[in-house]
Amino acid sequence: RYLNQPYGDLWHRLRQLAYQHHPYRWPTIGKDVAHIENATMDDVKDFFNRFYCPDNAVLVVAGNVQLPRVKQLAEKWFGDIPAGTPAVRNLPAEPPQKEKKYQEVYAKVPVSAFHKVYHMCAKHEPDYIATDLLSDILGRGKSSRLYESLVKEQKIFSSLGASISGSLDPGLFIIAGKLNEGANPDEAEQAVNHIVNDLQQGNFSNEELQKVKNQAESTLAFSELEVFSRAVNLAVSGFIGDTSLVNATAGKIEQVNRQDIERLSQQVLREENSTVMWYHPEKA
Repeated sequence: RYLNQPYGDLWHRLRQLAYQHHPYRWPTIGKDVAHIENATMDDVKDFFNRFYCPDNAVLVVAGNVQLPRVKQLAEKWFGDIPAGTPAVRNLPAEPPQKEKKYQEVYAKVPVSAFHKVYHMCAKHEPDYIATDLLSDILGRGKSSRLYESLVKEQKIFSSLGASISGSLDPGLFIIAGKLNEGANPDEAEQAVNHIVNDLQQGNFSNEELQKVKNQAESTLAFSELEVFSRAVNLAVSGFIGDTSLVNATAGKIEQVNRQDIERLSQQVLREENSTVMWYHPEKA
């Protein structure tokens, strides 16, 4: 499902370019088809027994339930499964990136796709929420800076936005879009950089920040209407090691100020911290 569709291997290539040491450089399915072909049954069983065991799991039961009944059913369905050995999460850290990385790929795709990513903090770190809001100012929806200027006004891109990877370990701040036919890739990236630089200079309003904070808070509130979403959020907080985090997100959103946005735009969105990939149609 990766290799038989347009842009299917884009993130395979981009992660290997952006990461040099951290395992995030590896696609979950493997770097190439040989990794699947060469997997043995012993490999699969060993992986399953190491990671899919109770001592490496977080179980959340949510809904109209009573604790004694939950304990009874947990014992019934899981009690005879060996606890296993807790997996020690000791992954190599990605060193700071000191120069821009760049790659062009040519494949059977309809239009040129642009991705520019920057290394950012991990999900549990203090600047995570503010960095997420920074991505919203740049590229969340059709009223964002990137879309308003480069899609609607200048018509350089047909689509363009910004987001973050949401990784438990230090992840990526992502600017991605599709180029309009006839647009120059170098000029397109320069146009993106111009908008980024403007933000780094503090040229944004308090109203602009408040808008994305309101959006983030409403998204959070609507997500908590579903028991399943609350259960997932609780599981993630438990995995990180602090279940109280599940109730802290709204307060963290409210605490973000314009100084945070300006500081992080200068800290994260540095050119030497960036990795750029252009995925172009094959040349005739």
